[in-house]
Order: sequence, then structure tokens, then C-alpha cells
Amino acid sequence: MYKINHNKVSCWLKFLVLAVLLALLCPAGAAAQEKLNVGLTAANLGSVKVRVVDNVQRLANEVATLDPKYQEPFGVILPTTEIPITEGLTMRGALEKGLATKNINVYGAQNYVSGIGPVTSADRTRTVDRLSEFDGGRYSGWMVTLNDWFINAGANSFTVKDGDVVEFCYTCNLGVDVDGDFYNTGYVLKKPLCQHRNP
Repeated sequence: MYKINHNKVSCWLKFLVLAVLLALLCPAGAAAQEKLNVGLTAANLGSVKVRVVDNVQRLANEVATLDPKYQEPFGVILPTTEIPITEGLTMRGALEKGLATKNINVYGAQNYVSGIGPVTSADRTRTVDRLSEFDGGRYSGWMVTLNDWFINAGANSFTVKDGDVVEFCYTCNLGVDVDGDFYNTGYVLKKPLCQHRNP
């Protein structure tokens, strides 16, 4: 007759119970750890600062032809605003999130900002539905910098990282008035002055 070794049965039974417990707990534990890691990663992406300004004077030879509401700069439209970074956030996305804090919309294709609005002047005397290209003259429109350098492609082409500073500047002279000449082919990127004027 076969004799049962109770020590071996007890050992195998303990092992089996432990294996079942591990099998039951590990998927849940792994999923919980994955959720925790995703949460930590999102929290650690940092932030980007976004600012929107229209500080340039309109061209003297065009002022009389402009709608009176656009004859003067609007000033700081969005003061420096810190935006939490989400995975894949672009400069355009950061602009949209920043302006959304003031209920301002962005218009134009993903790689091209044609206008923003509504916009109210810094002195609160003027409000327009939109400040767009050509509103400030035939050479006017929006230009954008990343960490004080004008970018050489659309704002949706660049993702932001922690500590970046994005600034959209309105120009009335193809960038010459913000020290970022649109047609200057000698430089791919050029340091702007727009963030230093009339803070």
C-alpha cells in the first residue's frame, strides 16, 4: 500500500495556493502599477509658458485705410500663462489651451494661425471678433517664437517640452517690426524683440 507523505502534500498544497494567489493578484497589480506609471508620467511632463502680444505700430502709410478698431496695437492679449504639458502637445495646441483660459479662439489651419479672437485692447476701449492677418495692414499677421527664436515651420510641427516659452507676436510688416523678417533668407531662425516691447 502507498504511504502518503503529509509533509510533501502540505508543501505542494502551500505552493499551489501561493501560485494561485500570485496568478490572481499579479494582473491586477501590474495593471494598477501601469496606471500609476501613466499618471506619474503625465504629471512629470512639466509645463510650457504661452504669451500672445500685439505691440507693434501700424505702418504710417496704411493707418488711414484701416478700420479704426485696428489702427492701434491691442497690447498683451494673453499674459504669460503656464500650461500643463500633455503627451504630444504642440505649440499650436499650447496656444489653444492658453487662449481657452480667456475664452479666445484660434482660427486657421493646424499649421497656420490666421487669427485669434475675440480680442480686447489692454485699455478695454476696443473689442473685435478677431485679430487676423491683414487687419493691421497688407503685411500683417501672426508670427511665433519658441524660446525667443522664430520657428521655420508651422506651429503644429513643433512639440513643446518642460520649460519652453511660446510667444505669438502680431506683425504689421512681415516680421521686420518684431525683428523676425519673414523674407530674411540668411537665417532659418532669428531672435525676436516682440516679447521685450511693452510688457
